[in-house]
Amino acid sequence: YNSRLNWTWMLGSNIVNDTVVGLDRIPTYTTGGYPDSNEGAALIGQPNPLGPCLPAIHVPGFFTGTQTEFKCGQGESDTNWRFSDNLTIQKGRHTLKFGGGYVHWNANFPVVTNGGFTFLPGQTGLPGTFLGNTGLSYASFLLGGVDNAAVQGGQYQSGRAYVIGVYGQDEWRVNDKLTLTLGLRYDAQPFPLHSQDQISQWDPTVPNPVAGGIPGGLTFAGFGSDVNGFSRLGIRRLAKGHYSDRNFGPRLGFAYRLRPSTSIRGSWGMYWGPVVQQM
Repeated sequence: YNSRLNWTWMLGSNIVNDTVVGLDRIPTYTTGGYPDSNEGAALIGQPNPLGPCLPAIHVPGFFTGTQTEFKCGQGESDTNWRFSDNLTIQKGRHTLKFGGGYVHWNANFPVVTNGGFTFLPGQTGLPGTFLGNTGLSYASFLLGGVDNAAVQGGQYQSGRAYVIGVYGQDEWRVNDKLTLTLGLRYDAQPFPLHSQDQISQWDPTVPNPVAGGIPGGLTFAGFGSDVNGFSRLGIRRLAKGHYSDRNFGPRLGFAYRLRPSTSIRGSWGMYWGPVVQQM
């Protein structure tokens, strides 16, 4: 659902202010297209499945796979909101506009997964010289001879991100034919974070607790106790933001009236788009 509250009021004969607050919420859950496959782990008697769906099974030469990935289903429950305020002042030949906005994204993507199994001819082939020319992948499947398997645990992608922007603009009516628009915008966005601090990065200098303490291991965002011997960084954002050396976006536009029925318009601008990441 979406909701929006808009308040426009006159501050004077030549001054108008417009304020907008918006909120949207997107709750969904997506699974496979076949009900039986969504509960396939129990249907085939898979022991200790990570998820309820049928695992990805590949038998080359007979069928490419029951699924293309390990995902059983993915939920989405985003809550995003925004605020903006714009002030317009009419002064002679100039229309001045000032304003800014704040956009906040709360992404929530719980992902349920299972495993994957591949059956190849080698498991039922004759050993030795004839191995490459004998065996049948379907026979390996019937006998349960797995060539390779992989499992993937569940994920909870819950990135949090926001962006703040402010701008100023002057629409200058130079004469009856020419209008120039000059503006400057500034946008800032800190590095996104995970709501549960379940993100990590590689640090070549920290001791690795599962490799005898040799340098090079994972470090995790957040505060408090370590994660399986790996240290917390004491910060929630894994990268520093850039706030003064970039993110300024100039704007330039014009409109020129050649004759009453014909106008030429053009514009140029530098834009810094927000980055929204799944984490």
